[in-house]
Amino acid sequence: MNKFKQLEDLFKAVVIDMRADLASGDIPRMEFSLEAEGRTHDGEMLIKIELGQYGSEVRGRSIAEVLAEFKRRHGWNKRNAPLELAAPEEVPF
Repeated sequence: MNKFKQLEDLFKAVVIDMRADLASGDIPRMEFSLEAEGRTHDGEMLIKIELGQYGSEVRGRSIAEVLAEFKRRHGWNKRNAPLELAAPEEVPF
């Protein structure tokens, strides 16, 4: 298998995992892009990662950080936080 096919397969696997993760948190749509740019003669390279939905994008250089920030902006942390139970002395009987 050539390296381009390996990259495509890995990218598809990451997108499938990301999609399942976002769907479980009630985020119905995503747009994910991974871009590389730079000069060919000196090895300079810049990787750009973008995750968005309906014009609201998060950009960065780490997939994990971009995904975490995207989820935070869409209320993921609040909706998926552990339930807080009242202490027994706070519950009226």
